[in-house]
Amino acid sequence: MPLKDAIERLTVWSSKEPILTIRRVIWVVTTGWALFLMYLFAALGMGLSIVFIPFVPSTLKFAKFALDTVTQEPYVCTPQLDESKMKKILHNPAHPLTIAANIVWLIFFGWAFALAHLFAAVVQALTIVNIMGAITNVKLARFALWPFGQDIRKKYMPKSVPDLRRHKEEEKAAKAASPGLAGTIKDTYHVGAHGGEQDSRPVGPQTV
Repeated sequence: MPLKDAIERLTVWSSKEPILTIRRVIWVVTTGWALFLMYLFAALGMGLSIVFIPFVPSTLKFAKFALDTVTQEPYVCTPQLDESKMKKILHNPAHPLTIAANIVWLIFFGWAFALAHLFAAVVQALTIVNIMGAITNVKLARFALWPFGQDIRKKYMPKSVPDLRRHKEEEKAAKAASPGLAGTIKDTYHVGAHGGEQDSRPVGPQTV
């Protein structure tokens, strides 16, 4: 399929330098800086409110993430019924406290952050050259609504079309083996963010 082949070649091309750096700069200039400040001031307000202090670390992490969504991505952590296997409770999407935290977040902050991401998506779509950034912001709007039980990791940066296809097959195999655990891939590794050496961290749950 010519269109599919063209998209795969474009994906590989945009994952290499200097295009990768250009994409990161475009992201920051168009909406990244505004999203960063939004999360930063939100964290400050949460800290001053005292009652929302538990949300401050996560909000600061989101602020850092907002500056570079080109080489990073959110993912759903693996649900764990055994709390001893989970380093942080709020990384466990199945934990009652995680669900409660998400409900509180949604009511007080999530809806506003999601609208901000959707507005940023419209702005980026109007620039034409950053339509990919607009698509990313739409995805981040969903993340902003229900962030706990998710984390941030390095994106997979393919070095070639065969490499990209191999990774897609591994993703399909992992989802078929664990249909309820989307976002986790066992025994595979990310390529470094700049298409260089292999990242030694597995694709599964990790914190950036």
